[in-house]
Amino acid sequence: MIGLTYVCPHCGHTMQTTLKRPAKASGHWPARPLPEYRRLCTECGRFAIPQELAGDSGWAKNSYEMFSGCPLAYRCSAFGQYDADCEKGIVMQKCLLLVNIQLELIEGFVREARERT
Repeated sequence: MIGLTYVCPHCGHTMQTTLKRPAKASGHWPARPLPEYRRLCTECGRFAIPQELAGDSGWAKNSYEMFSGCPLAYRCSAFGQYDADCEKGIVMQKCLLLVNIQLELIEGFVREARERT
């Protein structure tokens, strides 16, 4: 039985699954797909998304939130930190890099605000 085709937004690999599309709610995918719709790319190990969503211009952030097992995957990707290890559900040392970067940004905003007053 052929089901949904998934594509990896990271390496472009495509995969066939036996999953059927979830029941439509107003013509759209549910805001948070069920865990059984999460698939990892068989080539690079990062999350994959249903191919029909790959053409959607707003897929980027939503796909991270909907299909990655890591809650920080989108933010870490912006800093080049997201990879296949992030889908294993463990906190790694590199996870703290994002926290440090965000703290540095906040400190910069606070410093600028103090200088203006």
